[in-house]
Amino acid sequence: MREEVNVAPVALTLNSIEYIPLSLYAPGGLALTVWFGGCRSDCPWCPWGADAPPQTLRRLRLSRDMLLDLVRRSSPDLLFFHGADSYVLNWLLSMARDVSSLVPVGFKVAAPRIDTAIELLKPFAAVMLVELTSDDDPGLLNTLQGYLQGTSMHIEAVMVLPPKEELIREMLTSVRDVCRGLSTPIPINIVPPGNVNELALLSYVDSIRKAGCINTVVAGSRISELSTVFCPHCKRPVVIRHGYWVIDLKLDEHGRCKYCGAKVVSRMPRIRRKTAINVPIM
Repeated sequence: MREEVNVAPVALTLNSIEYIPLSLYAPGGLALTVWFGGCRSDCPWCPWGADAPPQTLRRLRLSRDMLLDLVRRSSPDLLFFHGADSYVLNWLLSMARDVSSLVPVGFKVAAPRIDTAIELLKPFAAVMLVELTSDDDPGLLNTLQGYLQGTSMHIEAVMVLPPKEELIREMLTSVRDVCRGLSTPIPINIVPPGNVNELALLSYVDSIRKAGCINTVVAGSRISELSTVFCPHCKRPVVIRHGYWVIDLKLDEHGRCKYCGAKVVSRMPRIRRKTAINVPIM
């Protein structure tokens, strides 16, 4: 039987899990990431580069065998589909489902489409990263909380901050207020624009953590207080990071806090990399 091959505007990288960014899944581990371009959303900026016009993107031939070969050669902890919405492509869902028998599979999903994505992905996906932008209602975190309790998927949120300071303040304050009403804390990864003052983010992140979402981190921050993961029970640092580099893990082999024994990380990496990795391969 002839294998199905599809052409799509994508790029492939081998990167540390932290670049996705995920905080509580295989910290220091490796991801094979497939980046999709051609997003139709009208965000102020895109950290994933998914807003590039389709005609400017390289189009690659994707097949199940190609992905399986890359997975076998790189031995990643996760195969992750990033950038523009990819879970709406039936051929990709079929391909990802087949590959999921060899490696855990994850998807980035826009917050307003959580309901649709959950139904499509829950039969086989291991990870879902829900993207919240300044155009989205922070109340969508309430919907996300319900799925945290009702699915075996590992779910985290990523907040893409807008480029203007007053909009950043408004977005982070709104998320803090939502976190106060959540019964289940949501892991939140914050992706700031390049011109942001990280010191100014400290007070906002601290207020969100105190409101109940203690695992709120700024992805790639060189201020360890912003990028480090804390145990939600004893509040001690358990994934100590500087930028995208995981300096130390205070977790046992099952992802439990070494101080209090509480489960913090849903999956530990096969091998913790000594340096952060972000290498384009196609």
